[in-house]
Amino acid sequence: MKHTDHKKLVSYIKLSVTLLAECFSLFSIIFFIIREDRVPIVMMCLLTVALSALPFLFEKAFKISFSIPFYIYATVYALGPMLGYSYRLYLLTDWWDKFLHFSGGYFFAEVGYYLSLIALEEDRKKARIISAIFAFCFTVTISVLWEFVEFGFDQLFGMDMQNDTYISEIHSYFLGDPLRVGEITEITDVTVNGTRLNGYIDIGLIDSMGDMLIESFGGLLVMIFCLVDQGRHPVVHLNDGRTGRELIRLLFHKDKV
Repeated sequence: MKHTDHKKLVSYIKLSVTLLAECFSLFSIIFFIIREDRVPIVMMCLLTVALSALPFLFEKAFKISFSIPFYIYATVYALGPMLGYSYRLYLLTDWWDKFLHFSGGYFFAEVGYYLSLIALEEDRKKARIISAIFAFCFTVTISVLWEFVEFGFDQLFGMDMQNDTYISEIHSYFLGDPLRVGEITEITDVTVNGTRLNGYIDIGLIDSMGDMLIESFGGLLVMIFCLVDQGRHPVVHLNDGRTGRELIRLLFHKDKV
């Protein structure tokens, strides 16, 4: 197959994947408006319309090309929150939420890795933009790592470095049913084993910490893979045909390119 024909086929496949995702999102909007008419669920479907287009827009904005498997993966990942919330996979399964966080760790680590490579060999303006993004991500990473430390001390030594918070209302499926989130509002006191509290103590941070740990673990695996693989199995290509392997050679072995 000629290079131009192959490029057209790849573009057609990617466009088809994006259109399928968009059609599914639009169908979901209509379906949930007719079936439930609940604003949060419909809003999630509307958000997914935008998220599903991000892989396509990302390629155009950065003038790169994802491999077809990675493009499909990214598009399905964009559908994940809607499948979890609107179609209730968060409730029907014990693993969907954790699966999405692990997948996010892999996805963002891959994208960040190749964007950094591209930035380092592009013009200074793009390099500055990517460096700014990296600086933000580095700050977030440090804060997350510190939360891991606090979480570890709290769990291992019974401390309270992650300060709890009294809340005055609860929204949970445990208080409703599989089709409705139940709620308790205007909470003024709670009694636990005879001990009276001034309100409900939120312990949702345990779940949040688990999510961040899983997502970071996915990113760690990608980092190790990239260091070992040295670009032999790239998921991102520049539009001029160079792959991740050639970018790495450009960075570390400039005389061999």
